[in-house]
Amino acid sequence: MTSMWLVLIHALGLGLFDEIAAQASSDCSTNFPGDYTSCDRLHDGAAFLQAMQSRSQTLGADRMDLEVLNAGAGKALKAGCDVTLLNLGECIGNEVCVGCELIAPANDLPQAQLRFPAGELRCEGDRTCSQNVSSDPFNFRSAGQVMVCIGDETCKDIWRITNVGAVCCSSANDGDTCSNSTFNLTADDMLCQNDVCCDGTRVCTNSTMDEVESLLCRGLLACSDSTVILQQDLYCNATSESNPSSSGSTCTDSSFIFEVNDTHVVDCLGDFVCEDSTFTFNSGSSVSFECDSEAAGTGGGQGACNTATINLAAGVCMDLNCTQDDDCIGMVVNLNGGTCYFNVFFNETRPNFVDGCIATNETRCGPIPPQEICC
Repeated sequence: MTSMWLVLIHALGLGLFDEIAAQASSDCSTNFPGDYTSCDRLHDGAAFLQAMQSRSQTLGADRMDLEVLNAGAGKALKAGCDVTLLNLGECIGNEVCVGCELIAPANDLPQAQLRFPAGELRCEGDRTCSQNVSSDPFNFRSAGQVMVCIGDETCKDIWRITNVGAVCCSSANDGDTCSNSTFNLTADDMLCQNDVCCDGTRVCTNSTMDEVESLLCRGLLACSDSTVILQQDLYCNATSESNPSSSGSTCTDSSFIFEVNDTHVVDCLGDFVCEDSTFTFNSGSSVSFECDSEAAGTGGGQGACNTATINLAAGVCMDLNCTQDDDCIGMVVNLNGGTCYFNVFFNETRPNFVDGCIATNETRCGPIPPQEICC
């Protein structure tokens, strides 16, 4: 699957946007050159993160000039905002593109071209990419481009991007990547499904994300203390792919607002995942909501979705699976004219039964397929 992402990345770099736009489809089943599909399934969104992290190696000679620059003139790249690097979409190295201040209309990036050369703005390094409080948000001049933030404390305090096609934030070490950031994704983007992937310790914490299609969060406190307005699915997994030792409390103390009347999958998997968070659904939606503190691949734990609040609306049908008996303790479901079905797994005396729900042993809201995670 990693090779599929490399084909996509090279396609963007070679300017094949017209071909991609012509083939784009809302279910993300687009076939790109070489007969690769455009997406990874459900919890395999981490393959996108891994592909983004390895891109500098796969491009080889195309990045040699930047590597030489970074090695031979490191001091020139530090402690300042190099607008040339911003326009190239290549803020590579520690403390590069920091303290940036661009005021409209100079905040449209790239400033002299419609697109970044590789179809992305890449901030890769530690403490790389930040804006002054007085700066206007950076606006991607053309839709369908990716924001990539890799490293520790990268795209942090403050980093505000608008009209972005997709966002990838990851850290293999201390984390805090994309914390205190704001991402406004492109509405109705025909070139890119507007997904966000956050992987690592405290990645995407204290952040605001709007017009997100689907969101994937992995690792200790990833996507916590944040506000997210999204249209499709939410996948929260306690264990990080970038830093496997980082685990637990993913998607906690956050507000997730599903603004579209559609089918939605919410997975809260692992130790204390989704604790104290609020989930709000629009009228007429069908929801599959899974809380499992001992889900495979999470390392096990306790208390997924404890003291969470779920706000339904008129006509909403929700299947709620609290797999372990210590999941969903203290959860509140506000029906507001909707219906909640609680799977008791043939145990009518489950200690974590949520008031207001209807006991069942089967799916009642119909099969709800998970959305694929795309670029």
